[in-house]
Amino acid sequence: GDREVETIYDLRSSVANTPPGENVPVTVVRKGKVLELMVTLAERTLDRREQAQDEGLSFEERKEEERQKEIGLEFETLSARDAERVGLGEETGVRIRDVTPGSLADEAGLRQGQIITHVNGAEVQTAQELYDRINSMAPDSGVVLRVVSKSQQDSAKSISYTSFVKP
Repeated sequence: GDREVETIYDLRSSVANTPPGENVPVTVVRKGKVLELMVTLAERTLDRREQAQDEGLSFEERKEEERQKEIGLEFETLSARDAERVGLGEETGVRIRDVTPGSLADEAGLRQGQIITHVNGAEVQTAQELYDRINSMAPDSGVVLRVVSKSQQDSAKSISYTSFVKP
């Protein structure tokens, strides 16, 4: 219209003070070009009944869409040099580079530096094998991992098993 807009607050105020259905001339600058446009303002289409239903609820009662957890695992093929360096000798497998906090891998107790050697009893020697094996599994399948880690205190090698359900 005839109002100068310098901030987002100016724009919101101008729109809020213009009745729905009114045609308003708007001058905009887009990619360095000045454009003259005619804009018809409309009423917000937010479903007011649904909004009103949610306003009186406590947090515990509010319907939240459940997000599916991710596996949250970043990994690489364990090189023979790295296996020897950390005292794992001839051990082959996949070294965990990072674990996303709150992910399935985190909940399963996986930690950076651990070595995954088997998935559901089948040996994995490369990162690609681990990826392919888990990726080929159907959703809601159980994933059992054999994990080798090195103790910081006494340099002993420990073997453990952990599991999660593939999303």
